[in-house]
Amino acid sequence: MGGRDRREKDDYVLVNALLDYLKKKYPVLLIVTTGCDRGVGKIVNNRLMPSAKHGKPEINYIEWSFRIEVDRELPKLETTAVFLAKNATLVELGDEFHLFVEEKPIGVAEDLRQRCVELQKPHVLYRMGVAEPEYVYWPTGSPVRG
Repeated sequence: MGGRDRREKDDYVLVNALLDYLKKKYPVLLIVTTGCDRGVGKIVNNRLMPSAKHGKPEINYIEWSFRIEVDRELPKLETTAVFLAKNATLVELGDEFHLFVEEKPIGVAEDLRQRCVELQKPHVLYRMGVAEPEYVYWPTGSPVRG
């Protein structure tokens, strides 16, 4: 997950290094992304989608997208409810989470972080402007960094 205020150019090297690390760490890896129109999701999508279209994918990959098409503007509360439901589904699907957040997670990002905490899902926070990732919950202690 990537915060909406993060910029692709700032995260490009970090996201690609993370993909390389995960690819080496897990012999069977499936990456699920959502909201790939910009930021972290777009970086992942741009790297993984072309190989999937041209034969065997570099990494097994699901881009989960949805669009809200309604005849009126949805109130913020209803829109937020959709994104919170998406978080619930992601937490059910995922085993490990990498959250690229602003300095402090807020809103939907904070909801996903909190769900990870409650369900003891391994997750890492990559805070904007902070050099080292924060391994918030990792059952085996600090992971070996790639």
